[in-house]
Amino acid sequence: NTREIIRESSPATNPVFSDVNCTIYGKTGTGCIEEKNVNGWFIGFVESKNHTYFFATNIQAIDNATGSIASEITLSILSDMNIYKL
Repeated sequence: NTREIIRESSPATNPVFSDVNCTIYGKTGTGCIEEKNVNGWFIGFVESKNHTYFFATNIQAIDNATGSIASEITLSILSDMNIYKL
């Protein structure tokens, strides 16, 4: 079962976000060059009663591209897809 393999091998086994319909597990990161946040990412998966969804969001900019911004974008997309409620 893919879900069990991911859960056993992932450092992100604690829920990051949850609502009454699903739980989101994930990990964020930020890449810096010359003290500027040029790359942000958020990867993980969403578990609901009947489905498991996987996601990877990567953003790049001259500055202010962080993992937290990538997670905000991800949550917005999941909300637009009616998977997660903001």
